[in-house]
Amino acid sequence: MHLGIRELITGLFILCCAIVCGGWVVRWVLQWAGISVDLKAGEALARRGMIIGYLERFIIVFAVAGGHYDALGFLVAAKGLIRSKELEEHERAEYFLVGTLASCAVGLVGGILVRVFVPGLAKI
Repeated sequence: MHLGIRELITGLFILCCAIVCGGWVVRWVLQWAGISVDLKAGEALARRGMIIGYLERFIIVFAVAGGHYDALGFLVAAKGLIRSKELEEHERAEYFLVGTLASCAVGLVGGILVRVFVPGLAKI
């Protein structure tokens, strides 16, 4: 299947919006929910979390755009397993769950928009 330049630019625009603007949405949702976590490790930990969120939304957009919804369950389960020790602390668990759900929601919306506006991409 051949993608035209318009479809390619549309898909890239949606992907970039989901990744970058998704970080703003996640921060807004956390603030709206009144969740703040004192990052004891400082700036480095916050930067790693931001990069993980970018990668998470990137994977989700591509998985949904390609119709591979099973990858979503794997992604969330793997992330929970990796951070299982942190989830024992109540505030960290709330931060993790709300942030992950908000990030996944942004990625899902981005993937659905790609499927709607770039239908040829799902066939590749």
